[in-house]
Amino acid sequence: NKIRMENSRILLESKYNQLKSELAKHQVAIDFYNTTGRQLSDEIIRSATKSYQAGAIDFYEFAQSMENSIKLQLDYYQAVSAYNQTALEINYLTL
Repeated sequence: NKIRMENSRILLESKYNQLKSELAKHQVAIDFYNTTGRQLSDEIIRSATKSYQAGAIDFYEFAQSMENSIKLQLDYYQAVSAYNQTALEINYLTL
């Protein structure tokens, strides 16, 4: 029984450390968006819009730029969701 409890404790600690590592990974993605990604996304939209209106790029290039901007935003939202799910898993970690 004592060995089983010790094994359970080790498994629990291992899972906790794994989740903390995942949490840190998601935090890096969130921090990137908040420090760089948001401005980059906004600048892509501004630049693509001006270039398209001036005739410097065609609609296909404009759409690609919009897709790149949206991808930055989507990556951020996915990181926030994954962060929250991991945090919940940590809060309710049991064997």
